[in-house]
Amino acid sequence: MMIALLVYAYSNGIQSSRAIERLCERDIGFKVIAGDEKPDHTTIARFRQDNGKAIEELFTEALKLCKKGRVGKGRMVALDGDEDQGECSA
Repeated sequence: MMIALLVYAYSNGIQSSRAIERLCERDIGFKVIAGDEKPDHTTIARFRQDNGKAIEELFTEALKLCKKGRVGKGRMVALDGDEDQGECSA
């Protein structure tokens, strides 16, 4: 659930753990992903910290698949600002 929550948040330009916490309380998309649970910002931040390398690898692989599948309709998608790592173009 936490990975799905982070993917959804990041894909909507949201990186703040506090913002994700607030959205889990009021946004239907976040509520559905969180199963109507309300993880607090500390839990979200700790999950990111404890699983940083695995999350980075997952996102890198997702960006590679995005590029390979030509997903993104010409938009730039990058991990940590590294444009070469995962550009998605149509």
